[in-house]
Amino acid sequence: VSVSEFIIHSLEQDEMPFQNTVCKTIYDFVREQLEVNEDIDFKELMFKSEPDVSSFIADSMDEQYKISAKWAEEDIHVPTQLDAYRVDVFNAVMHLKRVRLKIIMDATQLRLKEDLTTEEKYQILLQLKELIRIRNVFGSILKVAVM
Repeated sequence: VSVSEFIIHSLEQDEMPFQNTVCKTIYDFVREQLEVNEDIDFKELMFKSEPDVSSFIADSMDEQYKISAKWAEEDIHVPTQLDAYRVDVFNAVMHLKRVRLKIIMDATQLRLKEDLTTEEKYQILLQLKELIRIRNVFGSILKVAVM
């Protein structure tokens, strides 16, 4: 599974909405490209998109740090962002899911303030219990404290 496929599948599976138009444009492009072929040509997107999308892609593709000539001569490997991209992508998707889970939990807690029957409140509390369990799993995967 490619990184692109992983991201697309994860976001579609959880029906994650986009609020950032640049990210939504890139997401739609990648999803469409994966439907027709396996290779994604970000240069095509960069040259055919609005300036903010093109700028974002160009900045992302630009290597920000260069290894010194001395270290290159000594053949010293310095890990780059690409070396850790799988972990970074996984963590980013999991964090996004964690944020979405928080939004769902907050909305569920608000429902408790409504005029509900005892049975309805009980069902909501069961949902909250399950959401808390899921939140704790996310916390252990991401190694972050959950509140």
